[in-house]
Amino acid sequence: MAYKSDTIAATVERLNRDYFLPAIQREFVWDTGQIVMLFDSILRGYPISSFLYWKLAPENKDKWQTYKFISDAKDGGKRNKLASVASVSDITIVLDGQQRFTSLLIGLKGSYTIKKPRMWWNNPDAWERRKLYINLLKDPSAETEDGEEGVRYGLRFLKAPKNKPGEFWFEVGKILQFDGEDEFYDYKESLKDDLPDETTKAAVKVLDKNIDRLFRAIWRDEAIAYYVENDQDYDRVLDIFVRANEGGTKLSKSDLLLSMITAKWQGIDAREEIYSFVEHLNDGLEHRNNFDKDFIMKSCLVLADLLVAYRVENFNNKNLDVTKNRLSQGSPGTLMPRRAPQPSWPQRASEARLPPAHAGTLNPSREGRPGSHSRRAGRQQARGHTSHRNVRLRSSTCRPPSAP
Repeated sequence: MAYKSDTIAATVERLNRDYFLPAIQREFVWDTGQIVMLFDSILRGYPISSFLYWKLAPENKDKWQTYKFISDAKDGGKRNKLASVASVSDITIVLDGQQRFTSLLIGLKGSYTIKKPRMWWNNPDAWERRKLYINLLKDPSAETEDGEEGVRYGLRFLKAPKNKPGEFWFEVGKILQFDGEDEFYDYKESLKDDLPDETTKAAVKVLDKNIDRLFRAIWRDEAIAYYVENDQDYDRVLDIFVRANEGGTKLSKSDLLLSMITAKWQGIDAREEIYSFVEHLNDGLEHRNNFDKDFIMKSCLVLADLLVAYRVENFNNKNLDVTKNRLSQGSPGTLMPRRAPQPSWPQRASEARLPPAHAGTLNPSREGRPGSHSRRAGRQQARGHTSHRNVRLRSSTCRPPSAP
């Protein structure tokens, strides 16, 4: 099947209505600078790469968890919400293009909440909700070289900016109000009436060109080039997804594993369980910690006596079933196991209940006296098997070891 194309306005209208994200996607990670760069590329007529869709057959709709695109982002990250697609008859899954589509949605229909510098994260006054604006009086052709961060158009995330000499701000998302040219041109003429009396004819001409370009870039240019995959085979779709994402923002190891678990396990939302557990470890204890999903998922594999190797071929049905059976022996409907009884303290690493593949590295009788880091790792592994609902850890044991 050949590639197709569509306008940005038509595509954004379908996000969270017909277009959704699979569990296999990672979180939104772009900042405001990257969003501004994307819109600057669009206004300059640059290609923004292609997109990959998966057309989900109606009979498979209930087999897959889908998530919404984020429209209101926030510094520090924000999780995608589970989508309710019971009443949606025609579902399209976006396999490649989440960061760009989310950025378009934020710039045209949403906002980005910024944390102000030199203020505490838990201070409500430290946060400011901003929207994407364009200064219609900034001439993108005035300079032969790109401006700050390679941006030529006057795009910035702001909170209700006030106009002043040389600046006339227009909220980018308002361009979606005009789907017809007559309505748009009427609005453009009324906009000129709001300019100060001292505005020069050259400045009016710049405004005219800028808002014309914005309208055509969103409503007329078919900037969205996409390919639709119709095959319903999960393994084929997964392989396509992995290959499509090799050139973009790399997926973390846990992203891939979480998506496979969420897609193939029944009765357990692995994504929600792991995200909630990591948040609790980092923000819900007495001291703030810095665990990530990779460390938690690697721990899950260790507890299930599986090799800690994040290769696609190791994420097979057999290993996923083993992991589920070992980890779901705790509370029903949850991924994380019950808290194991606390061992006596201190405890030798050789007495810890370790998987065979790892016990040898901590056994003094085989490898000699282990180093202090190995002893500490053994003690932590013997103590761990905790639930995110009742975990109690010392701050000194809440730091994951350095990656090898």
